[in-house]
Amino acid sequence: MRSDGRDGDDIGPTQVGSMTAPPPLSRRSFLARGLSTGAVTLATLAIARSASDPLALLGARQASATVADPGTAPVYNVRDYGAVGNGVTDDTAAIQAAIQAATKAGGGIAYLPTGIYAVTGISLAPSVDLIGASRNSAVLLFTPTSGDAITVTQLGMNRVWSLQVRFAHPVSSGAAIHLIKAFAIDVSEIYVNGLGEKGYDGIFIDQSTATFVRNFNLYGLTNAAVHIAGPFGNDAYLSSGIINLFQTDSGASLLVENFVNGAVNVTDADLLLGRYALLVRNSNYMRFENAYFDSSAEGAVLESGNLHTFSNCWFSNRPGSGLTIGAVRGVTVLGGQAVNCGANGILVTNGAHEVSISGVQVIGNNVGSVGADGIRVDGSGIDNFAITHCLVGNDATAAILQTTGQEVGIHVSSAVRDSHYVITGNLLFDNRVMGLVDRGGGEKYVVGNISPGPPRSSQPSPAPARSQAAPAAAPPGIAGPYSPVVPWPAAGIRM
Repeated sequence: MRSDGRDGDDIGPTQVGSMTAPPPLSRRSFLARGLSTGAVTLATLAIARSASDPLALLGARQASATVADPGTAPVYNVRDYGAVGNGVTDDTAAIQAAIQAATKAGGGIAYLPTGIYAVTGISLAPSVDLIGASRNSAVLLFTPTSGDAITVTQLGMNRVWSLQVRFAHPVSSGAAIHLIKAFAIDVSEIYVNGLGEKGYDGIFIDQSTATFVRNFNLYGLTNAAVHIAGPFGNDAYLSSGIINLFQTDSGASLLVENFVNGAVNVTDADLLLGRYALLVRNSNYMRFENAYFDSSAEGAVLESGNLHTFSNCWFSNRPGSGLTIGAVRGVTVLGGQAVNCGANGILVTNGAHEVSISGVQVIGNNVGSVGADGIRVDGSGIDNFAITHCLVGNDATAAILQTTGQEVGIHVSSAVRDSHYVITGNLLFDNRVMGLVDRGGGEKYVVGNISPGPPRSSQPSPAPARSQAAPAAAPPGIAGPYSPVVPWPAAGIRM
């Protein structure tokens, strides 16, 4: 039993209690904990990694041996080296002294007990982990107006665990945690509490490889909460995190640029506010699963790169579209929802190739009444796309539909030429103007979509019954094969 009455062991300057691996956190339990229960002791973080742990597969030191055995991983309490932790005294030199003592001895843990440690910047050393008492109680207070609070440069298999970074003043450049050409760094149970700093990053993965960021809360940063950049480096894993930028006029929750070797994996994360929930530039091999891209101005934007996958993700952004797919080759959107976006639910635009959208619910978009659609394919150089088995429509009341709601369920504009595409098996319901408009040119297969036209409350007259003898003719101006559905009068088609 801890001295504070809670389960677990106290950790002193020379003793580490016995430790057992806690059960893994589910996304639901992680979110339910919130910030008020974010305290995770060093004992809790001593997870004995199994062969299934990616760091173990990379040959990293096992946490059970590193933390639980003082003989192999001595703990260097920063207070033993002069740190005060009162939020006023500069503790930089004392913390660096603990880190240097650990690396000189062959490795260990620089441990931050509960306190607020004013620092001008901390640099990790080989074979040293920086671990705090908890992300709520062990605070690094960064006092300069620019620079990095924690830097890990050209190191491998270090851990930064269970602490918080705050700022004494607004800062103009740098990062709370900056990983520079590092390998297999594990950043877990981290809370960055920003002040809305312009040009400042939360976690900057800078040309680094095999980075793990888990159980994180990043708030109030207006360049990028997580910034991943190349051209060197690959493999970044982000899981169980919340990002909230608190504003929509600048910044990205996740910015990935020039990460050409790619392989960014994001699971169970909420990316909130900022100008972009996600911005990908010239980067490859992104995978997002159970991610929420919510309440940002421009949504999730793929500007350029190759081979990105979204599985069971949520897009709800305004005034822009939920997901914008630009000059990218190979995008898969499988399942999930694009709901209540200011403009289009999903926009496929200039230069997109090999795009598959399947099984997505696209509902109630065009909230800003800007003439937008559920899924819109519009731009030059678009080729090889498929939209299948989606549920696309409006679920609002008839009164609301007069002023908001997506106009066309699936809309392929006349700018799409000499393309190859498939649109089939979609249920298109209660869209304001029409379920499906296809003006694209090229070789295509557009059949088998159920689309009864606009909601009944907005129809000027009952739609004519379809003849049993022959399929319905396409309304004037609609090119290509037409879905076998009840046609809507030509006057109701937005040109």
